[in-house]
Amino acid sequence: MSTWTIVLLAALILAAVLWMRPGLPARVDKAARTGEIGPVLEAIRKLRPKAQPAAYNVAIRRLWNAWERDLAMQVVRELAEAHADEPVAQYWLRQALTLEPESARRFLDDAFVNGHYDPVKAARCGPVG
Repeated sequence: MSTWTIVLLAALILAAVLWMRPGLPARVDKAARTGEIGPVLEAIRKLRPKAQPAAYNVAIRRLWNAWERDLAMQVVRELAEAHADEPVAQYWLRQALTLEPESARRFLDDAFVNGHYDPVKAARCGPVG
């Protein structure tokens, strides 16, 4: 085999692996089916920090709209831990606390809420932060 054949073959294999790797929405949908949120959180953590809040938002919204509120709360918690100053984190904390208080209490204790939630900032935030 020539060097070019090997390089081309390696490139094709890499492209196939990248193409077959599930994106975030597919991982979120799988989490909704299986109840396992770990792969979603791992995928988001691997993104560059500036891209993470938007990815958390995608995951939370998808879970929220699928009525997977307990899974969504786990992602809300991680978003708030990593990016509490981001408007989208404040938006989702407010949504969690006001629309799903029972689920929020299971995942966001008083100490967590007091340390991460800013009601003044949250009041200024819309659905995209």
